[in-house]
Amino acid sequence: MIESIKKLFGLDYENQLKKERDKYLSSLPKPSSKIVICSHNYNPQVYNCDVIVESSDLLDWLEYHFSRCSISLNADVFLSWLPTANLNDKEPTYLDKNLLSVIEGYEDRLMETGKAKIICGLCRNIFDSINQYRENAKDEGNWHSGTIVWKCPDGHKIYHNDYRFHALKRES
Repeated sequence: MIESIKKLFGLDYENQLKKERDKYLSSLPKPSSKIVICSHNYNPQVYNCDVIVESSDLLDWLEYHFSRCSISLNADVFLSWLPTANLNDKEPTYLDKNLLSVIEGYEDRLMETGKAKIICGLCRNIFDSINQYRENAKDEGNWHSGTIVWKCPDGHKIYHNDYRFHALKRES
């Protein structure tokens, strides 16, 4: 009975979601063995670098991450898309905005794995690690703000992002 009602009113959500997923997945180019997770091309106000990871390392991280939290349509597509990578293709693949949204905010965690290659936008040198720190950090009650900065080992600023958030604290 429930299934009849779902079909009558077009409530076959799972089937609609699968169709959306398959349509989106088929529209994507095949990934290469290297994925660009941060780039001046994505957000020139924030990034002055490219951060590249192997598609297999990114897949491992995504599988681990999403084994502990809920998954979105974009994350599902990302997890289905990466295993199709052409491992012989060494030209880095740039992400579209939907796939990029899946890892946004996790870039530093991906770099902490030690498997990322960071290309400074100024000196063009390639590094395995960078200097990360916060500037102008302020804690005013439950409000926190400041700027997150990354510098390459040669001292060039390759990332800066202002943040401000409100954290609710539980009463003990």
